[in-house]
Amino acid sequence: MEAGESSTVLELMTGSLSSAEQSAADERYFDIRLAMVPIWQNRSDGPWLDVEQAVASNLEKPYRQRVYRLSTQPHAGKLAS
Repeated sequence: MEAGESSTVLELMTGSLSSAEQSAADERYFDIRLAMVPIWQNRSDGPWLDVEQAVASNLEKPYRQRVYRLSTQPHAGKLAS
């Protein structure tokens, strides 16, 4: 992956999201938190992201945990994770 592509995608994906506003407006939805944080930044086969999703009332016990590695697909000119 080219440095410019990876840094742009990594920057866009890094951060946290919350569905608190949607949950407050509609009781059918839970307040879910999503956090995406760069990890293993010294590796040359990345970038890599740690991804966790949890109910806001139980952040210490995420129900979904993933590790994403961003890369390009050969000859497709696309990014993959």
